[in-house]
Amino acid sequence: MLDLRGRALMPGLIDCHVHATATMLDLGANARVPHTLQAYRVVPILRGMLDRGFTSVRDAGGADYALSVAVDTCIVAGPQLFVSGQALSQTGGHADFRGRWDENEPACGCCRRLGRLGRVVDGVDACRRVVREEVKAGASQIKVMASGGVASPTDPIGFTGFSEDELRAICAEADAAQTYVMAHAYTPAAAGLAGRHPGRRHRRPAGGGWRPAGRPLGALPPGAPSRRDHEGRRVPQEPVGLRGGPRRGVPDSTRACRAGT
Repeated sequence: MLDLRGRALMPGLIDCHVHATATMLDLGANARVPHTLQAYRVVPILRGMLDRGFTSVRDAGGADYALSVAVDTCIVAGPQLFVSGQALSQTGGHADFRGRWDENEPACGCCRRLGRLGRVVDGVDACRRVVREEVKAGASQIKVMASGGVASPTDPIGFTGFSEDELRAICAEADAAQTYVMAHAYTPAAAGLAGRHPGRRHRRPAGGGWRPAGRPLGALPPGAPSRRDHEGRRVPQEPVGLRGGPRRGVPDSTRACRAGT
């Protein structure tokens, strides 16, 4: 028997969008962390989710099937994980963390570092193959980067990701695997593009909600160059991505956050 006087009893919470393997704000550096070290960094993150009452979470890019097995078999304490594997990004998209002068080829899909949240793919046939690879690797759903964002160096928020033909192919392959596609989509244009294709899908506007006609709910007026980063802090958005890397603007916003802004 437990004495619950003065306490509240409730079902386990569900978080539909987490990145359990994003252990640092600079996601490009996060992708370069050695695999074993990254796994140890993830353990307290998962435990923290569970301690806050979340018993099921959907990982939107980064966590792999092996991590969900570790939780399911009680090797690691954490919520049940529904993983997306590596999110899909076009060249220069939201999961392409190469800088403007980095002409190295993006890492291939065979490189499954735990800290790497996404993979670069271009073209209809390649999109079909990559969806099949992620499903084979244990993805519960497919994640696409349908717009730019604050955490990637070369795509401002207003950019859209993938062509209609590519998105159609991604949705078709996910549908064939009896699953669905979730999309990173900051703007109404990106959400509308992702929503025009057949098959099950879920559009996640990182900017606070959206309407098919109009600006995101709770967003700043058009032209105001600011959004919140993945730790909830308000950071500036420059016209051509975040020059100098995603850490720019963090000190000032940190001080504002501590002040209760």
